[in-house]
Amino acid sequence: MKESHRTFCRVCSSLCAVKVEVEDNRIVAIRGDRDNPMTSGYFCIKGSKAQALHNGDDRLFTSLKRDGKGDLAPADTDDALDAVHLRLSQLIEKYGPHSVALYFGTGINQNAVGAAAMKDWFSMLGSPFIYSSMTVDQSAKWVTMGRMGFFATAKYNFLDADVLLLAGTNPAVSHFTFGMPTMNPVKWLRQGIARGLKLITVDPRVTETATLADTHVSIRPGEDAAFFAGLIRVVLENGWENRAFCDRYVAGLEALRAAVEPFSLDIVRARTGIASEQIVEVARLFAAARRKSAVTGTGPNMSPHSNVSEHLCEAFNAICGGYRQAGDFVYNTGLLSGAGAQTEQVVPPSRSWERGVKCHSADIGPLFGEYPSGLLADEILAEGPDRLRALIVVGGNPAKAVCGSERMLEALDKLDLLVSIGPRMNDTAEHADFVIATDLMYERYDCTAFHDSILSHSYARITEPILKRPEGVVSDLEVFWGLARRLGQKLMVRKPSYGVDYAAAPAIGIEFGGDAPPSTEDAVRWMVSQGKLTYEALRDSEQGILIEADLPVIKAPKEDDGARLDLCPTDVADEIAAVFEQGGITQGGYRLTVRRMLDTLNSAFVEASQTRQRYRINPTFMNPEDMAAEGLNGGDAVRITSSHGSVIGYVKQDKGLARGVVSITHGWGKVDQNEDPLSLLGTFSGHLVSPDIRESINFMPWQSGIPVTVSAAGS
Repeated sequence: MKESHRTFCRVCSSLCAVKVEVEDNRIVAIRGDRDNPMTSGYFCIKGSKAQALHNGDDRLFTSLKRDGKGDLAPADTDDALDAVHLRLSQLIEKYGPHSVALYFGTGINQNAVGAAAMKDWFSMLGSPFIYSSMTVDQSAKWVTMGRMGFFATAKYNFLDADVLLLAGTNPAVSHFTFGMPTMNPVKWLRQGIARGLKLITVDPRVTETATLADTHVSIRPGEDAAFFAGLIRVVLENGWENRAFCDRYVAGLEALRAAVEPFSLDIVRARTGIASEQIVEVARLFAAARRKSAVTGTGPNMSPHSNVSEHLCEAFNAICGGYRQAGDFVYNTGLLSGAGAQTEQVVPPSRSWERGVKCHSADIGPLFGEYPSGLLADEILAEGPDRLRALIVVGGNPAKAVCGSERMLEALDKLDLLVSIGPRMNDTAEHADFVIATDLMYERYDCTAFHDSILSHSYARITEPILKRPEGVVSDLEVFWGLARRLGQKLMVRKPSYGVDYAAAPAIGIEFGGDAPPSTEDAVRWMVSQGKLTYEALRDSEQGILIEADLPVIKAPKEDDGARLDLCPTDVADEIAAVFEQGGITQGGYRLTVRRMLDTLNSAFVEASQTRQRYRINPTFMNPEDMAAEGLNGGDAVRITSSHGSVIGYVKQDKGLARGVVSITHGWGKVDQNEDPLSLLGTFSGHLVSPDIRESINFMPWQSGIPVTVSAAGS
């Protein structure tokens, strides 16, 4: 008998409301739920692939372990966990807990209970070394928060901004942009535009989001720092800064003025390719607005000078007063995890990396409770006894995500123990000693608690399983409860957390001990109990609960606590000077940028049969005029070469792409180039990334904005 269920997708942070048709414990159809007030029927192609995944395409139905021949063979999960526990115990006894690290990716971030359980078990081992996909692509934001501080009431977005500047981000495709509505973002953007919102996009190509913009700024990749320095100089020269906000909430304004002084309009135009008149107009339009915010995405955060680019964007935002202030509404009061700030407040700089346990291979501590993924391979390959020897990977794929592919593969193979926990095989799992097969989203209880703080509205939802999970797979909660039980400890599931020191968080949660397997329903019930709603109310609401009435209003503080946003500390001033002195990135005839597509999420779904039916490869996009100048036609093979390596790509024209730029969707292709030297299965942009060209503090390699040459293959 066919049954229809209302639930929500957890492939990404959009949490799209869906209707799922189930027959004989198989999904026969998934479609967007038009009745949902948040997503209004929107549902992307990534979520549709969950149907094939649940039904067996690209899915693991049993755990695996290396046999005596070195091959991965089916294994009972309990036996595999016994062996993992034994190996970990032996390594910790011999080398100490700092020899073990955890890497988690986007997959576990969509699982509120699993993510919380993972962190509690890992804390029992006594190792601080946690890595995640955050430090793969946007850790410049954490560096900026650590050096500048941040404004607690957050930024304006599509709901209430008069002007928004989006640099290097494309929420129409990627959905997630820090500070922007993630649930059907184009819906909220269109409503904002109808209300009068002016949108400015800054990107080397006319993205899907840019087609909706009032102003599109075509920037040369890797020159975001020069662009924002130029904007700051224009604002300060003309006296357009928000003087009241600056007097009350910022420090270092004069130091910032001096640091950006060399970035004249002529210099910025030459560096960025942006006309001087457009730079001035963007600065004027932004500064004059009452409610405005500037936001960056992975574009600047994965490109050269990512830390200083992000810092200068935030400094530009700050001098213009681009944060919600007294009198503005609080749209998200945190129904499950607690309210956001409702009083104007600066959270001062913390520089967490200057203290705490340092890395083995560099004198750097944790960034908001995590370590730089750009150092992960170095930490494993370091000489001497003090190095990482075991890596537990949960819902991620560092073999492909952590760039510097050859070094990362060498590191994974040097580990004494590599464990991959997740529902599918990937490049990392292929090198693992153990692969633990876990359940999928429509087979478990879940809630929106992990995303509570980033939602645009006061909205919450729970979901119950609509499918019975197959024999041979377990929940992430059961994995970490089982490992904790083998340590002789109870597992505590707390509120989901991200970007915090787990050891410093309140030890309040629901405990799971004994021999009976833990219940994800009990964990979700506890999470909901810590908020403002009841589990029963959420369960009985088919669409979740949205509260839009009686919105709180941000208040001014009663007293000045002395906290200020540090616009230009000494090390940032030095980095700004270095950007100027470099004079721009001149080597190579082109600059490579990476991009996303709706069908895949990083490396997830690349190998799905539905993806491969639609796309044989990920094309190398070029401007038609560049193709003509190089004598290239669509589909022609080209060799793309950086200072580090080269790959084969197959060109496709993109009229919206600036000249001098090539663009490739990342996450495709073979990490081991010998397996597919002609890129017939896709072009892996990671081969062009040098693991030795990295930023300070977060050790972010240049993964976009890379100088490259392009020539016909074989020429």
